Amino acid sequence: MIKVKITGKVGTSLQRELPTDIHQLYHDMREAGINKLPRNILLRDDKDVDLQLSADSEIGSRLLRVFGRNDTLADANTVAFAVSTAREEILPELEQNIVHNQYLTNVTLS
Repeated sequence: MIKVKITGKVGTSLQRELPTDIHQLYHDMREAGINKLPRNILLRDDKDVDLQLSADSEIGSRLLRVFGRNDTLADANTVAFAVSTAREEILPELEQNIVHNQYLTNVTLS
């Protein structure tokens, strides 16, 4: 759904697909020399980590537009998890709302 590439200050990087187990992600980040917690890594303009988000589906790319300036890597993981595990009876409506930008924030990201 959402792909993330995390690059630390020392140049090491890690790539994962969200949603993922947040504890395993943190463990893998530490092994790559990235010591910041996912809940403290801003999706945009983080001073310690370069974060690149991409999507492999229309829903994923639309979902990326939902995140605001203060959202974190942990927030993105939680949202991706919520969408990917939504109950069957609400999934079609949820996907349509995402595709039609029903959940956009008022913040413009650069």
